[in-house]
Amino acid sequence: MSGKTNYFLIFLLAILILLPAKAIAYGLKGYVDGTRLNSDGSVDIWGWACDDGDERALSVHIYLGAEAGKGKLYKGVLANRANEVLVNEVCHTSNTSHRYLATLPASDVAKYAGQFVYIHGISQHGPNRLLKNSGRYAIPRPLSASSEATDCTTSQKASLLNSVSASGVITNCNLTLNPTDRIIPRLHIRGLEGNGVVYDCRGATLENGISIEAGTTLNPYTNTYDYPSPSNVTIKNCIINKQVIVNGMASNPNYFNNVIESSRQLWHIERVQFYAPKNIVFNNVTFGGDQTKLYVHIGTTNLSVRNSRFIGTSEHAVIYLEAETAFNTIENNIFDTASRLREVIAVDGSAHNVIKNNVFNRIAKGAVHTYRNCGERGLIRHQTPDHNLIEGNTFNSSSPANTWAVWLASRNGNRNYCEDDSGYAFGSSADNRDLSRHNVVQYNYFQNYVSIKVDETPNTVHGNGLMH
Repeated sequence: MSGKTNYFLIFLLAILILLPAKAIAYGLKGYVDGTRLNSDGSVDIWGWACDDGDERALSVHIYLGAEAGKGKLYKGVLANRANEVLVNEVCHTSNTSHRYLATLPASDVAKYAGQFVYIHGISQHGPNRLLKNSGRYAIPRPLSASSEATDCTTSQKASLLNSVSASGVITNCNLTLNPTDRIIPRLHIRGLEGNGVVYDCRGATLENGISIEAGTTLNPYTNTYDYPSPSNVTIKNCIINKQVIVNGMASNPNYFNNVIESSRQLWHIERVQFYAPKNIVFNNVTFGGDQTKLYVHIGTTNLSVRNSRFIGTSEHAVIYLEAETAFNTIENNIFDTASRLREVIAVDGSAHNVIKNNVFNRIAKGAVHTYRNCGERGLIRHQTPDHNLIEGNTFNSSSPANTWAVWLASRNGNRNYCEDDSGYAFGSSADNRDLSRHNVVQYNYFQNYVSIKVDETPNTVHGNGLMH
């Protein structure tokens, strides 16, 4: 080894020895931990942030609607509140407090409700960064937005009964009908004003179906969109002769690009579920028509359809559970629809659903298929069709054995548009497979053969058999 090399190594060692203990690579760290609606109508936003290895408190900037450059800068606060020991361990600091708390008064909540929160840490050493979980939490809506609906007036009801136009009518009121009544207009339950609406048809017929849907509004304070949706809606004792659609962000087709843009960001599931209808109940309903009878659109959660019947014909799935829907229940129904080209229930990137104690008649192309429709329209599917329960159903089918009444992971990228969502490191953009896992198929009964196909693991299949 040359003398020059020896001197260089000695010099380098001396530098390393003389460096102070704190001379580590700084890096901004932090999280948005959540939002909380308080009893006085205010909303708290909280989390933590630090420059790794720096004892000084960090400033954070709160944006609403989108990140810096697109959203509204609401305010800056200092992350100087007491924190857990674990935060200090992650930040490599000793006694510094790194938590932040920002409170929006009720007057501001009224302006910004429904807007998602993005927080940037303002580093004292390098580039500013968006904190983790930015875009996951929204400003909750005021409790006043959850008020119950009122009954339709006599004139509203008369107008519906006398109309001969199939055009849609917003009907955000409780509607009670008589068995011989027949309503021709399509009924729309839209926005927060539709919260708590009850339609009790008592055997009456709705000729042109129902849409339970979000409104689409541009927030004037953030210049970003909001999609207020109804919740706690009940439809019962109705005969419905056209499609029923439950829809959130995708309600207005002119703004579908907003849904696609959301899918290209993290926390897409949380956004679309926040903006979609919730707790929608269908009970003792006859679904007719010649297309998908019940379309449960992107993000809908906690919908239930019970004690109902599906009749007529269709070349589409009879019930479609769209991407990012979850926790829905389909129970004690009779499916008498001849779906000529599709399965009866499509579970497309939908999770944690219960499909239980139903009777499936006239099965031509399967009954319940789970998959993830990768790439369709350029929309990235984030959620996989997992943790679904298919239990206690009866499948009356004499169709060929390769039809598969129940098929878990029925596509696995077998579509020519699966690359249309490419370029992102998550969801169906990163992996075209269905990844339909942790589903349970049990105690179902089949007419001629146990028609179950499973193309993914792990899943649980047991206790299924033939009818006696």
